[in-house]
Amino acid sequence: MNQPLNKTLLRIEELCGHYQWNHYRLAKSSGIPLASVNAMFHRNTSPTIPTLEKICDGFQISMKEFFDYEILPNIPELSSDARILVERYERLSGPDKKLLIAYLDGLQKINYANKKEQE
Repeated sequence: MNQPLNKTLLRIEELCGHYQWNHYRLAKSSGIPLASVNAMFHRNTSPTIPTLEKICDGFQISMKEFFDYEILPNIPELSSDARILVERYERLSGPDKKLLIAYLDGLQKINYANKKEQE
């Protein structure tokens, strides 16, 4: 009988979808045998803590980020462009998030400098 995936496996599937990964890519990135990844999903069993740590390392996220997964809370004041930006940000790996923030900081400094010149 097919039962719905447990919450941990659903979260892993969600992250795979965000990264556009299949189970093979997850296994390679995490250093976990593909048979083990497939067995978790086939048996609907949550990974052990050490396995989950490897999975998080594969996604380049922390355990906190794994479990703190409400990607877009209901924030009605966000414009559609801002929502798109937040959604895309959430799909990035940890290092890519840092790069994006650095890029945005650079843009902000350039805009500030341009405004100062115009004054």
